[in-house]
Amino acid sequence: MVKYISEDMFAALGQPVRRSMIEHLAERGTMSITEMAEPFNISLPAALKHTQVLEDKGLIIRNKRGRVQYCTINDQAFEEMLRWLLFQKKFWESSFVRLEKHINNRKNK
Repeated sequence: MVKYISEDMFAALGQPVRRSMIEHLAERGTMSITEMAEPFNISLPAALKHTQVLEDKGLIIRNKRGRVQYCTINDQAFEEMLRWLLFQKKFWESSFVRLEKHINNRKNK
């Protein structure tokens, strides 16, 4: 059985700025919060709030070096989400196969 994935993880990614931040981290690797805020023309406090949500939901890891906070993607969280999505895909595909068989049986009667 696949470990349950929190709805909060998906909800955090439902916000466009956070989703874009994750995409930039995936492309560029570790980034400071200031670097993450630049493409969105948002304040540092706003960027801190977004990264706090991502960290709270386990999607990123924040590390402080001196006065600068750096973020990296938490690969384990995304691997868990992928396993959950693949489980859902398998479940729904088999459900549709059973439904199709049922419909075909009804047509043939």
